[in-house]
Amino acid sequence: MQAAGLRVGHVLTAVVTMGSGLIIAIIFGWKLTLILSISVPFIAGATYQQNRILKKHQVQDARHMDVAGKVNNYIYF
Repeated sequence: MQAAGLRVGHVLTAVVTMGSGLIIAIIFGWKLTLILSISVPFIAGATYQQNRILKKHQVQDARHMDVAGKVNNYIYF
């Protein structure tokens, strides 16, 4: 339950930071802000892909560690 609260906190922090940065950028340079805001979906997509890949490798690493633990038990017992 605490992990879900932590994740919500990180998402909320990211949204507030991005929103306030966008407002400040629009105030000081609205043309550049509009051009750069086009890249936001690409960055979000790349972050999503990176998280998927990391999760896949984390599952594989857990399987490898399980096999290594079984081999270690056979050696010592």
